[in-house]
Amino acid sequence: MKETIAPQRMGRAFSLIGSLSSATMPLGLVIAAPIAESRGVPFWFFVAGIAVLLLTLISILLVLPYKEGLQG
Repeated sequence: MKETIAPQRMGRAFSLIGSLSSATMPLGLVIAAPIAESRGVPFWFFVAGIAVLLLTLISILLVLPYKEGLQG
């Protein structure tokens, strides 16, 4: 981000990202609470962990072609 955003707008960009991150927390709780109540907290941690791993893998696969294009 620091390479693509002008220094005078950096504060605005980080503020926007922080606001979006904060806005997703209630949505996550709306999803997590009923599942944790019905299936248990360990089950929810397992499901959430698998989701994080999948999203990480997808992110890596999306970024790798871009990184390879910059090096080549």
